[in-house]
Amino acid sequence: GLIAAGAWAVDKSRSIVAQSLIAVAVFGLSFWVVWTQVDWAGIGRCFLGLVLLYLLVQAVRYFRRGATTEPSKADTARLLIASLAAVLMARMVLNGRVNHYGYYQAALAGISLPAIMLREVPDWLRMRAPGRWLMALCTLMAVTVGVIILSHFSAGIFKVKTFGVGTGIDKFYTMAPEEDPMGLVVNSMVEALQKTPAGQSMLVLPEGVMLNYLTRKPSPISPFLFFSAITGGGLEHGLVLQLDRQPPDWVMLISRDLSEYGIKRYGEDPDSGQEMLAWVGRNYELTASIGADPFANGQRAAQLYVRRHPAPASPAAPH
Repeated sequence: GLIAAGAWAVDKSRSIVAQSLIAVAVFGLSFWVVWTQVDWAGIGRCFLGLVLLYLLVQAVRYFRRGATTEPSKADTARLLIASLAAVLMARMVLNGRVNHYGYYQAALAGISLPAIMLREVPDWLRMRAPGRWLMALCTLMAVTVGVIILSHFSAGIFKVKTFGVGTGIDKFYTMAPEEDPMGLVVNSMVEALQKTPAGQSMLVLPEGVMLNYLTRKPSPISPFLFFSAITGGGLEHGLVLQLDRQPPDWVMLISRDLSEYGIKRYGEDPDSGQEMLAWVGRNYELTASIGADPFANGQRAAQLYVRRHPAPASPAAPH
C-alpha cells in the first residue's frame, strides 16, 4: 500500500522536482520498513489472505462480464493461477500451522505477489511511466532485502549445526547439545543399538524412521508415524494387532512435540498412542534410557525397550 500510494503520487505530479522528491522519500521509507519492520521469517502468514483477496477481485472481474463478452486469455490465466496458489495453501486451513509455509506450498503465491505489484497494481491505478518505474524499483528492492535477510537467517541456523549425528556416510549435523540436546539423545540410542545383533527390527514411537535407518533396524509394520490420522478413529487397535503378529525386537520411545496435532502428551488418550504404549508395557522391558520422561512437556529424552521372551516351560515331573 505504501509503495502503490507513493507511485500514484509520483504519477500524478507534473513537476520533475516534485516527482524526484516523492520518489526518494517513498523509496527511503519503503527501504526502512522492509529492512527493519517486516518479520521475514514469518512472511508466509500473509500469503493466504493476500492471495484470497486477489482471487476475489479476479473472480468478480471475470464473472461481471456480460454473456456476450468473451474473457481474455490473460484474465482466465490470472483466475486459474490465483485459484491454484490458494489451493496449494489449503493445508493451512485444514491443519493450522504456518511453519510449513514453504517449498512448493507457498511458491506460487510467493511468485504471484511481486508480479501483481509489478504489473497489475499499476494497471489498476492507470499509472504512466514514472509511477510504474517507482513501483518496479521499490518492489525489486523489497524482494532483494527479503532474500538478503532470509539468507543471513538461514546461514545463522547452519552455523549452529555443529553436532554430528550418525557416522560415515550417514553423518549429518544438528544443533549443539547446549542449544538442543536431541542430537545427543539420538546418538546415544544409536550407539546402544550398534552393540545388538544385526537383522533385528525396531518400532519407534511416536515417530522416528531416521532411527530405523541409522541403526539398520527396519520397522515391522509399514506406517512411519503413530499418531493423528494413522491412529485415529479406532485405527490404533489395528496397529496393535499387527504388532502382535509381527512384534519388533526393540521399541524406542523418543521425544516429539505433537502439540500441532492437538496431542499434549503422547499416550494420554485413546487413538493417541495409549493402546500402543500399554502393549509395549505388557511385552517389553526397559534396557536403556537418556534424559527424563520422553513425553513430558519440553523434554529431550528417549527410552529403549527389549522384547520379553516367554520363559521356557518347566520340564514335566517324572511319574
